[in-house]
Amino acid sequence: ATRVNSSGLIEEVGVNVPRLDYSDGGCPILLTEGQSRNLVTYSEDFSQWTVLSGANIPILNGVSDLGVTAYDFNFTSSNQTIYTSVSISGVVASYYIYIKGIAGETIYTGLFGGGGSIIHTFSGEWEFVKVENTTISGASQFQFNTYSGMTARSFQVSFVQVEEQSYATSYIKTEGTTVTRNADVVGGAGDSSVFNSEEGV
Repeated sequence: ATRVNSSGLIEEVGVNVPRLDYSDGGCPILLTEGQSRNLVTYSEDFSQWTVLSGANIPILNGVSDLGVTAYDFNFTSSNQTIYTSVSISGVVASYYIYIKGIAGETIYTGLFGGGGSIIHTFSGEWEFVKVENTTISGASQFQFNTYSGMTARSFQVSFVQVEEQSYATSYIKTEGTTVTRNADVVGGAGDSSVFNSEEGV
């Protein structure tokens, strides 16, 4: 499991260690999430993804502002694709990517094969691109491509996560297989002698 630490960086947290998350700045919150699985088998090593029609293999080039590795994606023309296989069949899905490109340029991305793809316009800064609660008939790939008049040719990607559920959860790193994060269970939280429900505290 991961959290965003007080320095604003994503870090892995060990088993039975509370995840105090600073994603919103200021005081942290205790992350308590249900079980989920990242279906992308290489969530941040994009050199393992497949390239089509003359696109270049992504190259490692630094880190994002969340402290996760960043890869350069380079396309040489229109109608090119960089993708990874993702198997989803007739469910509600959510996904997000952390990405940076030239402001105003566009890229076609998301789940392909049964719905869930979007056109994204870059802001010029590192940004989350998130799609939640999208109903798909099925999907076989997660892609970045330059079809349909997309203008972006070079940009950076830090990580990608795809989940079979209606909302996105904290980042789950994968390195060759899908990875499941177990549900959080909180114990020892006190009882009625500790918490005064009449006072609402």
